[in-house]
Order: sequence, then structure tokens, then C-alpha cells
Amino acid sequence: MKIKAALFDLDGTLIDTWTDLMGASNHVLALHGFENMDPAKARLLATDGIKSMLTSVMKEKIASLDFELLKKEFLDYYLSNIRTSSEIFDGFNLLLPFLRNSGIRWGIVTNKFRFLTEPLIKSFPELSDCAVTVCNDTVPEKKPHPAPLLYALNALGITAEHALYAGDHIRDIQCGNNAGAYTCAAAWGYIRPDDDPKLWNASFVAKNPADIISFIYETGKMS
Repeated sequence: MKIKAALFDLDGTLIDTWTDLMGASNHVLALHGFENMDPAKARLLATDGIKSMLTSVMKEKIASLDFELLKKEFLDYYLSNIRTSSEIFDGFNLLLPFLRNSGIRWGIVTNKFRFLTEPLIKSFPELSDCAVTVCNDTVPEKKPHPAPLLYALNALGITAEHALYAGDHIRDIQCGNNAGAYTCAAAWGYIRPDDDPKLWNASFVAKNPADIISFIYETGKMS
């Protein structure tokens, strides 16, 4: 079955963003008299949201603070420093040209809000041909519900059996499986040491984005 669309989660799959997310967290922590995050923890918590990152340092004290204020302080800083050190993961320099040359359209399905996603993507010229972007606020349902992925595929005019979705969290794989697409567990992403992507029921596990090329070749032989 030929792959006609490749879709990717954003943070921890397409773009390595954890250091800038940690920077925004540390900014908020400093404003309220807390120490910086442990970088090792920050990388693993990067896809879990603002509250998880701040709570890793603030602990129970976060309950006594105005979370809406903390969130505003985080987002204001992050939006102004959204690409201080974030970079596309190694391997996409091979994968994205392959997709273009093969006529395979690609896009992004993320839990990140659009007002943060769009400026981040636009900061990378090599991502200018992204065909569709589905964000946290695009559809009411969130991953692992299949709706975000199905919305992207509908926009592309491609059915799920011709699509691949790659992500570094089990909810990404569940989303793709629930939609009926091929799924890739992105082992290069923000995966906790006690989590095993081989147990996520993905179509395959990739150690590097470029590994997806081989899977697309093999899948194409089925048609």
C-alpha cells in the first residue's frame, strides 16, 4: 500500500524544542524565587505541558500560586524566544527531500497551540512546504483521539490507509492506529527511560527520521 502522506508530531519528533521550553520554565521559576529545572527532567517533561514542567521544581507550592499568571509569563517569554536553540532533528535533512522527490505530502499534527506552532515552523525555511498543520485548537478532540489526524488527512484528500504518522509519545501512536494509518514510534524523541516504544503497537520503531525512508520503500512494494 503506497504511502501518500507523512505526518509528524512536532515537539520531540520533528523539532527538538526542549531547551527553549526549559528556558521559558526557568524564566518563570526565577520570577517566583525557584531554582532552575534539571535539564534531564526538562527534556522528558517537554511534551507534558507547562504545568508539569513547573511542578517538577515548584512541587506542592504551585497550588498556592496563580497558574494563569504563571502560564502567561511562560508563554510571553517562550513566544519571544521560540527559536533560541530549537533545531530540526538530524535525519529530516534526508527524509524531507525524499518525501518531496517522491511526491509524498507531509504535515504536522501537534498538541501545541497554533499561535506558537506557526512562528516556530516559519523560522525554518526548509519546512515551508508543510502541506497541513493541525494544532491543539484546530479540532475539539485531542490525541489519542483520531480526529486531529483524520482532519489533516481530509485536508490533504488522502485516506488513512495511505498515510503514516510518526510521534514520540504513545498517544501519537494510539491516534494514528485509531485513525487506521501506519504509525512510527520516534525513538529519537523525548521518551522516558522506563518507557518502551516497542510496546506501543506502532507499525515500526525508528531510531532516526531517515529510517522512515526504508519503511516507505518497503510499504510501496505492497501496492
